Order: sequence, then structure tokens, then C-alpha cells
Amino acid sequence: MVQWDQAPSKFIILSLALLGCVLADVSELGGYDYHAPAATEVHGDFGGEAGYSSSVPVAAAPANTYIPPAASAPASTYIPPAAPAPAPSAPVNTYIPPAASAPANTYIPPAASAPAPSVEVAEDGYRYKTLRRRVYRQRV
Repeated sequence: MVQWDQAPSKFIILSLALLGCVLADVSELGGYDYHAPAATEVHGDFGGEAGYSSSVPVAAAPANTYIPPAASAPASTYIPPAAPAPAPSAPVNTYIPPAASAPANTYIPPAASAPAPSVEVAEDGYRYKTLRRRVYRQRV
């Protein structure tokens, strides 16, 4: 149910929302009809040769020159295939000295044992054993 004290504010909000939708509707507008920017004119001297110039540089006029036709493609000639590479020679047996000797055996004392785990974990790794708190009920 609408409370009567809030009805005018809701009406204003809804009417502004509807007005915004109507103003935002641009479907009746045409395509890209924007005009090109107007050409700029240069007024005055801006410091001589090294000064600021807003004009666009103009390309030089084309010159009538003779360009000879491209050279024709060379005639195809037969080129014999390259000679096969010589077969690799057999390996030569050479003397290879023995590898370095192994280090001498020395006594290394065993490492200290790992500390006992402070928490016992179940086989799946998620459940922990917890200490249960005992609650004593008082008899009345």
C-alpha cells in the first residue's frame, strides 16, 4: 500500500525518470551528419621563419619525368642438383682416462630425530583430536 505522505515524492521521481527516458531516445536522429570543421585562417606574423605556423605544408607539384619500363624476367636455365655430401668417416678409437676415484669413507653421525608432533591428525588430514572439556553439573 502507498502511504499518502510519500505519494508526491514518488510521482516526482517517476515523472523525472520518464522524462529522462524520453529525452534520451535518439532513435529519430539521422546518421553521422556532423559538418566538417571550418578551415583556419592565419592572421598576422608569429615571429618570422622560426615562429609558429598553423598552415599545412603543401606538396610540390608533380614533375613530368620519363620512367623506363621494368626489366624483363631472366630466362630460366637448368641448374644441376648439388653433389651429395661425403659420408662421415668412422669414429677413431682413442684412449679415455679412467674417472676420478670415489671419496674416502668417513663416519657421519646420524641426524637428530624429528620432534614429536604436537597435534595428532586423522588419516584424511582434516580432523584433529581435541581435548574434551569436562563440565560438572551442580546438584541442587
